[in-house]
Amino acid sequence: GTEGAGGAVGWTPKAQHATMKFCMDTFSTQRVVFGGDWPVCTLTAPFSSWVACCREMLDDRGHDFQRMLLHDNAVQAYRL
Repeated sequence: GTEGAGGAVGWTPKAQHATMKFCMDTFSTQRVVFGGDWPVCTLTAPFSSWVACCREMLDDRGHDFQRMLLHDNAVQAYRL
């Protein structure tokens, strides 16, 4: 499941990858959107580390998946 995110003290990109991979693999491509909890996430790591973590996590996903996660699904869900 999603255990292993590490909490405020134990945050690591590896732990985040496990949680994000679980979500991306569990839900269909059309049901996943990018989101965050900024500025709360900066309690555990600099924002640049979070961005790098997300980019690294998406590297092995295709362009279409990335576009849907980062843009298209939100546009549809929020009727933008």
